[in-house]
Amino acid sequence: LVNDPAGMVQMAAFSPDDTELVTSTSTGRLYYWRVSDGKLLGIKMMGLSDQILYGLDFDSKGQRIAEASHDGTVQVIDARIDPTASVKAARDIANRIRPKGD
Repeated sequence: LVNDPAGMVQMAAFSPDDTELVTSTSTGRLYYWRVSDGKLLGIKMMGLSDQILYGLDFDSKGQRIAEASHDGTVQVIDARIDPTASVKAARDIANRIRPKGD
């Protein structure tokens, strides 16, 4: 798994067909992983402004993800990944952890 340098993994949820895993971090990002080979499929920002989650789960069809915050707020977001946003978020993370001069 990729380590998000600005946050730690808080929650994880498997898709209904067990082919994907979504992890949330304290930086407000959701990471999508393919279970069969551990490949990072994409990164998406969480829908909640409060980034401390107490719950994370897919709906029964794997189309939406529910996020439950410690303040009692629940938000349902689209589970699909925007590849453009995923690439940008991955680059931002890589730039933060890359040593200066590389």
